[in-house]
Amino acid sequence: MKALSEGSHQFKRLVIATEGEGIIYPCGACRQLLHDYAPDIEVILYHSIDGSSKTMNMKELLPYPFGEEDLRRGRL
Repeated sequence: MKALSEGSHQFKRLVIATEGEGIIYPCGACRQLLHDYAPDIEVILYHSIDGSSKTMNMKELLPYPFGEEDLRRGRL
């Protein structure tokens, strides 16, 4: 949200680093925003304690997104 509010609109990659128990996935609201503003973004989930990571694309994180095409079809 901060990057968008500062005027950034082109993103290649997002890294989510955590120290809790295992890898954390972005919440549903964040996934929708990522789909809206960066549908081709690479998302890297990283656990800084054990060094494990997982790389995903938006289709894996949000397989059935709600987008502009749905608005045009009147799916509200």
